[in-house]
Amino acid sequence: MKNSHDGASSLQLLSGVYERICANGLVVGSNAADIRIRHLSLSEDKIIEGLRTCMESLSKAFQVTEKMKNISMDKEGQLTFAQKVIDMAWDGSQYSILPGQLLWNHRRDQQAPTLWNTFNTVQEHVIR
Repeated sequence: MKNSHDGASSLQLLSGVYERICANGLVVGSNAADIRIRHLSLSEDKIIEGLRTCMESLSKAFQVTEKMKNISMDKEGQLTFAQKVIDMAWDGSQYSILPGQLLWNHRRDQQAPTLWNTFNTVQEHVIR
């Protein structure tokens, strides 16, 4: 939950699967729900409805996460995944990056070649 002290921004309810991966506070993952309620229309009913939506989205997010953790990827699949991310994130004119550079991972708990670990590793490098 995010809120402003002076009502200058909406009350924000977020749910998702996040993983803190670095001592400096770097977090990877994705939002399952992002509910914003303007302070002018803030009511107990709207907050409860927003919280209910967040909770329902978490169930689906956990299911997707578990599926991704159970999908094993070979090196070729990981490189293809990384290349598709490069194609989406950059047009090739500003950056020169190889798919293997997005797959480098030094975390022992993310070494298994699963879709979940590949997704998080690539996402971390793209954010940087």
